[in-house]
Amino acid sequence: MTLAPYREVVKGRKPSVIKCKDGHYVKSKMEKAVDDFLSTHGIPHEVYPTIPHSNYTADFKVGDVYIEVWGLKGRKDYDEAMKKKIEHYRMHSIRMISIERGQNIAAKLGELIPRQRRVDLDIYKKASEDKLVKEIDKEIESLEEKLSELYRQRNQIIDKIVKAMLSSS
Repeated sequence: MTLAPYREVVKGRKPSVIKCKDGHYVKSKMEKAVDDFLSTHGIPHEVYPTIPHSNYTADFKVGDVYIEVWGLKGRKDYDEAMKKKIEHYRMHSIRMISIERGQNIAAKLGELIPRQRRVDLDIYKKASEDKLVKEIDKEIESLEEKLSELYRQRNQIIDKIVKAMLSSS
């Protein structure tokens, strides 16, 4: 597999490639967590499949279900692209599971686990309801809100600077 098509440059960040337990390569820690979950549960999956009727790629595909890991939600450009992609899935009646930061992967992907292996899912659900885990989830949510606000403020400052530069030229 060549990694070149999957190395996207995000402003301010170096592109990354992370190796998963099953040998797949992905672009983020969230995607690694999903890939490792799928392989640990014996779920055959594709990485970065092309979505029908488009030039889009999904993060994963299991059978006829596409999986999208929305790791940069809260960035204006990313959110706009995400909405277009979700609309494409809806318009073509393509099954898709969305996973966002802080969501329980087992709960989101449980339907994909073969029936005989679903007992394991109860363990994940019980563990995710632990008081300490819930406190951490709240902290993650708070940090995500703060990060979104910082991105918004940053973009406003850049817009002001650009306008000032353009008006002085």
